[in-house]
Amino acid sequence: MRFFCLILITFLTTHLFAQQREYERIPGEVLVQMQAGVNAETWVLKQAAQFTSELGLRYLKPLSTRANIHLLGYDESMNHRSVLQDVLRQDPAIQGFQDNTVVDFRDTPNDDQYFRQWDMEKIDAPRAWEATTGGTTANGTPIVVAIMDSGFDTAHVDLEANLWNNPNEIPNDGVDNDNNGYVDDIKGWDFFSNSPAIAPGSHGISTTAIVGAKGNNGEGVTGVNWDVDLMLFSFRNIADLVLAYEYVIEQRDRFNRSGGTEGAFVVATNNSFGQTGIRCEQQPIWGAMYDQLGAVGILSSSGVSNQRFDVDEFGDMPADCTSEYLLISCNTDENDDLDDSSAFGRNSVDIGSPGEGSITAKPGNTYGPFGGNSAAPPHVTGTIALLYASSCEGLEESARIDPAGTALLIKDIILQSGDLLGSLEFRTLTGRRLNIGKAMEDLLESCQNTLGPLTIFNVFPNPVQDELTVEYTSPENGSYRAEVYDALGQLVRHKEIMVGEVGFRRFTIDASTLPAGTYFLRFGRDDSWVEEKVVVY
Repeated sequence: MRFFCLILITFLTTHLFAQQREYERIPGEVLVQMQAGVNAETWVLKQAAQFTSELGLRYLKPLSTRANIHLLGYDESMNHRSVLQDVLRQDPAIQGFQDNTVVDFRDTPNDDQYFRQWDMEKIDAPRAWEATTGGTTANGTPIVVAIMDSGFDTAHVDLEANLWNNPNEIPNDGVDNDNNGYVDDIKGWDFFSNSPAIAPGSHGISTTAIVGAKGNNGEGVTGVNWDVDLMLFSFRNIADLVLAYEYVIEQRDRFNRSGGTEGAFVVATNNSFGQTGIRCEQQPIWGAMYDQLGAVGILSSSGVSNQRFDVDEFGDMPADCTSEYLLISCNTDENDDLDDSSAFGRNSVDIGSPGEGSITAKPGNTYGPFGGNSAAPPHVTGTIALLYASSCEGLEESARIDPAGTALLIKDIILQSGDLLGSLEFRTLTGRRLNIGKAMEDLLESCQNTLGPLTIFNVFPNPVQDELTVEYTSPENGSYRAEVYDALGQLVRHKEIMVGEVGFRRFTIDASTLPAGTYFLRFGRDDSWVEEKVVVY
């Protein structure tokens, strides 16, 4: 009987997720990524002139110029969708394509929960606030977080003061002053109306307030950041999400290239939405955006489905994506248990984060309960921004010189500093729950950059599978070299390390392509070297 029940449960679970793999498509729309150098509009005209004119194929709009992603339209009648898919699949000019579909916003508030901000105490936010309450870097640069959601209340008393104001755009003059393709985009963009008038909604204001509700103002709740610039994007489907990501990438890229005189210092995106039972390989264009965000220095924080299942087995978008610039969290409760309604995954989910039963902002200057896996990512997103507001003077400089590497350093600190929980062991990659206070402490220790004897004092994770992080001290600044040798004494990796007067005594080595085995890491210069054994599995 037990065996029969197990088989039945397995069948029902599999059947359930098979049912959930179909998301509402936007009729007659497909996202297409062209190979580099291919002109999408020319390609469409050529196809229409040859043999696909009956498809009604037409060019709608560009989504990402740097990645050559575009939105195309077509006639869905007469089974044209499958015909078009065959054309796209066989054409060497096409790098990837996918349907334009809607996403789920992961909001499942539970009225039976305690409605108070226990979450901030649980993640040790007050200890982090002793160092900073957010707002700007040590050099005074405003820190920006992009919130992707279904709608907001931009007039809420606890958020209004923290909303981003585009410094390069003149309000309400009908001109695209910063020449980014958007007119009067002061606080972000609304893709429902294709206008700067951000759409109203309760879900977005709740997630946003966790990231950055105004603190110490005598009103309502406090965000992880008391002060921060919140850039808002209201959307519903994937094409608009790609456009929003492209907007954010452009802002940060301009900041990087101009040395901070243009664009915005966007450090994170919050993504409290997804698609249950969908694997990243089914959404190749959407999934590829996270590496593009990471390349300019932006981490993306996202959660998992509000259903109890193993993401590794059944898939979940975007948790199923392998981008190292994604930080995936699952929802933990006041007792530090994985919430009964939360998905999990030993390989796909990085860390636990509150907050089932938390309280946050609601429309009309009100407050109320919020939970599910919509509440977990904003705590992580807020942590990313708060760490950039630390007193570490070298952090912003590092973020400009090596934006991708600095983003990964912040991610690593967040993951390594969390509290180990039995409830998350074997259900997340780290087995840890977010701890902002410890993360801030670890960041500041890494940034002290005091001189000392040449020593490797921490190598983690070891054994390693993907990326090895090395923390060290050096007697002086300047150029050093890291070398990795296999058991036969052959050099298999090397990296030049420039140690400056400010910054971090830390570097990383890519071990993802090394065969399993024992290796030796040497670090130093001239006649002064230190060595550590490293195991790759």
